[in-house]
Parts: sequence; C-alpha cells; structure tokens
Amino acid sequence: MTEHPVAPPSVWWGRYTLEEGLTGRWRVGALTLWAQRRPGEWRLAHASTNDPFDDEVASQVPSAEPIPSHGATLVRYAMKHTDRFLALEPALPDRPVVSRPDTPFYVLAGEEVRLFISTPVWVRVLAGARRLLEIPVYRPSDTWFGPSTREGEVCYDTRTSCRNELSQVPRRPHRAVAAVTIRNRTGDAVLVERLNLPVPYLAVYAAPGGGLWTQGVTLQMGGDGGSAELHIGKGAPAEAHGATLLTGPREDADRNILVRALSALIG
Repeated sequence: MTEHPVAPPSVWWGRYTLEEGLTGRWRVGALTLWAQRRPGEWRLAHASTNDPFDDEVASQVPSAEPIPSHGATLVRYAMKHTDRFLALEPALPDRPVVSRPDTPFYVLAGEEVRLFISTPVWVRVLAGARRLLEIPVYRPSDTWFGPSTREGEVCYDTRTSCRNELSQVPRRPHRAVAAVTIRNRTGDAVLVERLNLPVPYLAVYAAPGGGLWTQGVTLQMGGDGGSAELHIGKGAPAEAHGATLLTGPREDADRNILVRALSALIG
C-alpha cells in the first residue's frame, strides 16, 4: 500500500499516520473527509458537493481544521484501542455501471472495437485492519438496464461517455478506467447504444503516474446472437503498464469468463 507523504499530487489513497488527539482532512473530488483519533474512538465525518467534474485532490495529516459541527455527516466508532495507522482505498461501485458512446454505433459481424470507460470510485477507510467507512466520492444516478421493466437490474449511470481513444477520456483522480474490447462473432451487425459493465467483479489498479485502472475486459458476442461471454483479464491492460493492485473485486467470479444474455450487457 502507498505510504505518504511522498506521492504524486493526484494520489489520495494509501496509509497515513495519525497520532491520538489529531485530525486528518482529505479532499477527493467532490468529497471532503475528516478523521479524528481519540482515546478508544475514531470519529469520521464526510460531506460532498456531488459534482462529478470536481477534480480537486488534497490531504492534510494532521490538519489544523477540526471536524465541522455543521454541514457534514459524523460517524463514531468505539473500540478498546485505536491504531495509529489509517488507510484510504479506492473501490469500484457496488452495482454495475452503464455507459454511453457519444453516438450509438454498430459493430459489424466479425469485427471488434476497443473502448475506454471511466467509472467513479468509492472511498474506503480502514483503521489498522478494520474497515470503518465506505462512501462514494459522489453518488451516481440510478438507471434501469434490461430489455423490459420486468427483466433487468438497477445500475449506476456514469453520466459520462465511453470513448474509443484513450486520449479522449478525461483522467480524474476519483475515476478508474476500464479498457473494454467488444468482439462480434454473430452473423449480424450489433448496435451499441449503452454498455453495462459489471464492475463489482473488477479490481482497482494504480498506474505509476497515479491513474486508476481496472482489469481489461473482453465482451464476445456468441454465434447465436442471444448470449455473450465476458472475459475478465488477469491484471491491468497494457495501457496501464507497471500498474499495481490496490483493491480486489467486491464479488469473486467463479471463473474469469461470465456468460450473460446479450441484452443484459448491451442495449
């Protein structure tokens, strides 16, 4: 895990040392987080502007700014002894994330395309080995994904587009980039208007420059046109050369190939 204070300016995750009686303050995009270590107690407070385009990153450990008495949500954790180490980790959302291309496009039969999708992350706070709090930097809006109102699932809407060029993806410190390859092995062109990425099965990696990534993902549409295989890579993609694992997936897949109905992944 990253040690501080030596880190690139965009890095907010890692392990911090907080002596008893002192407070730390972190700003991760729209989210401001405070942590105070007391005898037998941790106090955490958080507030968010819910602005997905806020890119500010800052950490003050210790901080001269106390936990605010108004305008923030305060949570207290009582324990016999408090550990002097506090860690912040990025975690992917607890639901699948739906992304949209700027303009819907067709993947022709026998062709493949590569997309880059950025997804918001949650901030996970641990004291020693104990997880205390997990909260989104900003909460994405809810959306329904499925062929009908009876068949499908509640997902998060990223409110940003998926791109076919990495240079077009805004690099934000509170978002992780997924490289997704779509292969069409059906006999017909397939229209892609929305893509449902099951991020609870993905891990978070940190590139040497500080950017966040997930494993590479390959979506292969089968010959019958009604099903698809989702292949989860064993590590970060080539574009994130030298990336290291930060956080494992929320859910463990039985294997690295998931079979889904095509309508559950592409709409």
